[in-house]
Amino acid sequence: MISLKKAAVIGAGSWGTAFSQILSDPFDEVFVWDIDEKHLLELETARENKKYLPGISLAPNVRFLPDLKEVMSESSIVVLAFPSVFVRETLKKIKKHLQKTQKLVNLIKGIELNTLNRVSEIVLQEIGEVGYAVFSGPSHAEEVAQKMPTAIVCASEDEQLALDLQKITSTDYFRVYTSDDVCGVELGGSLKNIMAIAAGISDGLGYGSNTKAAIMTRGINEIARFASHFNASPFTFLGLSGIGDLITTCISTYSRNRRYGELIGKGADPEEALSKMTMVVEGRDTAEAVGRYCIERNIDMPITRAVYNTLFKNLSPQAAVKELMTRDIKPEKI
Repeated sequence: MISLKKAAVIGAGSWGTAFSQILSDPFDEVFVWDIDEKHLLELETARENKKYLPGISLAPNVRFLPDLKEVMSESSIVVLAFPSVFVRETLKKIKKHLQKTQKLVNLIKGIELNTLNRVSEIVLQEIGEVGYAVFSGPSHAEEVAQKMPTAIVCASEDEQLALDLQKITSTDYFRVYTSDDVCGVELGGSLKNIMAIAAGISDGLGYGSNTKAAIMTRGINEIARFASHFNASPFTFLGLSGIGDLITTCISTYSRNRRYGELIGKGADPEEALSKMTMVVEGRDTAEAVGRYCIERNIDMPITRAVYNTLFKNLSPQAAVKELMTRDIKPEKI
């Protein structure tokens, strides 16, 4: 059973901060670390994440400290809540202080650009065998922090770990389901960001609900097809970490990936649009990694290819839409 004395959260962005509030109820102490020491000092002093979650008062038993060793010491769980581009280098820092009994809990939705490795695979490479679970699903931090009803899935190959985390983190506004499909849950949480960029481009071009519904429906089909190459369960993508996360990321005003796509649809080039974003756009690297992979291996992912070519091959959004809509006609396959 997981000790409820202390938990550690690595990353003081919106999701790391929101999740620390969930943990503040069952745990006696929650310590949060971030690479940005100035940001940590502001959080500790103001008791509010004014940058990412303005207006949300932080629980008194959540501390924001710059000493990673102190934050991790005696913590029963270590939560990963930072952009995927920093996974490998941050795990190297964590490894120095990680104890054998500590469990890693992943909130990151992204894959490594050059290797296509998922977070669990990078953990195995950098740290070795360790208790590991991943949370994913339709869970914008802004709404979780406001205690709006949210459902999410916790996946682990260790059934008892998933059950323990489910019990610890479930509240009257945060409902947790369990799964053993770590691969599927991680891929669903990552690849939906590509479709959110596509949905944003559609919004920017002025298209309506017909177009967005087509993107989401055919998009989840692409995600499941891609994941089948890695032996993920197709049923995972009918659930919260699949279609659930896809829906909220494609429609929500909080979605940074959708917003990034919208700027491109309105005429900004991909680099200009990126410069206007205040938070990391996870879907950009994911689109590059998956786009390359599906092209090299001739995997049929037309929406993904369209996003990849728009972001990295100078294809205009209008031309991308035309290519998608004028492909060879065929039966619908699910």
